[in-house]
Amino acid sequence: MAESFSPVGDLAKDAFAGIVTSLCFLNETTLLAGHGPWLKVYDISTNELLFSKEVLPNNRIHRIVLRKWP
Repeated sequence: MAESFSPVGDLAKDAFAGIVTSLCFLNETTLLAGHGPWLKVYDISTNELLFSKEVLPNNRIHRIVLRKWP
């Protein structure tokens, strides 16, 4: 079987089996992911999960919007 290439590296199964409901880049290497009720922050240059927190219990994150504060 031919070896496959993934630009994001190896993927690992997480505890939450639901779908990714939102994605947003914070900068060139930091990706924010809404994964059901969980907000997860990844460093895509190292494939490392930097942060994970359940922010909307019993709901799903449907959109991540970044804006500058005054």
